[in-house]
Amino acid sequence: MRQYIAFIFTAIILMVLVIISATFQVKTEDLTLTEQKTVITEEVYVLKNDNGRLAVFHEDETEPIITTDTLIENLPYQDQEKLKQGINVTGDKNLRIALEDYCS
Repeated sequence: MRQYIAFIFTAIILMVLVIISATFQVKTEDLTLTEQKTVITEEVYVLKNDNGRLAVFHEDETEPIITTDTLIENLPYQDQEKLKQGINVTGDKNLRIALEDYCS
């Protein structure tokens, strides 16, 4: 009888360990997929003229998220023309670099 109880107890422990192991593997895979999606997606911004000042818009938005003190009329003619159409910038790092270039 003791051997039977020991066998059942061991079987239950093994089943619990297998279930815990399987659950942990699924969570790890989900985490990896989430991290990959985060890396792939970067915000697209558009630099444009907004009432004579350099402004930053989210792509396909009409309201600026940032309006700078930089006057468009003080920029070179080529830059003024590009800003009429809008300059697409991908990612926060590139936005910071672009703003530093135009606002300095």
